[in-house]
Amino acid sequence: MDNIFQTIRETIDKEQFRDYISSKYGIEFKGRTANGFCPFHDHDHDTPSLGVANGKSGGAFFHCFACGASGDIVRFTEMKEGIPPLDAAAAVCEYFGIPHNIKKGELSEEQKAQIEARAKLLQEQNEARAKADAAKRAAAEKRMRARIASIAPELVSNFEAIRPKLIENGLRGIFVNYEAPTFLTYSKDAIGYSHEHQSIAIIIRDERGMPLNIKYREKFAWDSKARAISSERMSGKWIGESGAGAAPFPIRYFLDNPDDRVIVCEGEKDALNLMSFNVNALTLGGAGSRWDEYLELLRGKDVYIWFDHDEAGYENAIKRYYEIKPVARNTHIVLFYMLEKDLNKKYDISDWLYNHTSKITNDNMFDLLAFSCFEPTNIVIDEICDYFPNLREKLAPFRRGKIVHYFD
Repeated sequence: MDNIFQTIRETIDKEQFRDYISSKYGIEFKGRTANGFCPFHDHDHDTPSLGVANGKSGGAFFHCFACGASGDIVRFTEMKEGIPPLDAAAAVCEYFGIPHNIKKGELSEEQKAQIEARAKLLQEQNEARAKADAAKRAAAEKRMRARIASIAPELVSNFEAIRPKLIENGLRGIFVNYEAPTFLTYSKDAIGYSHEHQSIAIIIRDERGMPLNIKYREKFAWDSKARAISSERMSGKWIGESGAGAAPFPIRYFLDNPDDRVIVCEGEKDALNLMSFNVNALTLGGAGSRWDEYLELLRGKDVYIWFDHDEAGYENAIKRYYEIKPVARNTHIVLFYMLEKDLNKKYDISDWLYNHTSKITNDNMFDLLAFSCFEPTNIVIDEICDYFPNLREKLAPFRRGKIVHYFD
């Protein structure tokens, strides 16, 4: 009897746990790494927060990023059914056909009242926690919006408010396909846009929806004294809470997307443009950002690493390949020069999407990439080095076998 809980943990893995709460309680998980909607707190079904994972010491456990509810499958059943732990263990055993000798007894009125009181207290605690988290998110977002209003005043307009005007004027350059359903759903993270400045401001959130940073990108620096664009070129900048780091973007779109194919791209602009064609995309905001902390997001996925057509892009694509390969189902790098010849250096995904919009539909992106995806074999590395000779020494460690001599 004492070991039945351990037996359950050793018997039921993550996939069985997910199937159990999906089939028995109707909780939907849209992908193998996606979260579901937690049944233990009130929410607007905007961001799924319930995850199931294998524990480090064995067994599978659930955790809600929003309300904090967590435990094993017995605890989940106990909380959902409002029954004692032994009765919950018996219910789990009977569902999975695990032998047991648990004797379920009739609850006394006092026990029923205790269970109801505990369930009510849990609900009150969860609601209070969710309310506090919502207030914390709103306060953090307000502070960051105020900071960007002082640093880049041209980017304070809400994107949704100006989107119809952008479509009406046929403006392009940052967003290629304005009318995609997924783009309309998730573009709330695009909070400001300036076509004149070729600039955008977006919110970077974590899995719980907490805003970690606002990132804005300007092609040219803004001269506050002259109230005009200068000739100084700029790169992406972070405006975040103290100590806050970057996070995968767009995380909410990725977690909700059931497609196991994902393009890992170099920057947020490319991710937004891929999203505008309903393509599952994810970025850490730079080719040089390592994926160690976020590898579980890519477990079991078909990953296409598609970075810019330049030295940094190809060098880092190969590095990211060897980080991601151990967890992904399939991993490839996309070679720009196999998609199109004679491309300019710094050519990126958004350039390609812009130039080939007429050929792209919401479901043929991976067909267009099919013959441009490779593993970084010696032949591929040599081809990359033919385009970018400065990479020959940097990519030498990734070659298989000993290098005898180069005949240049």
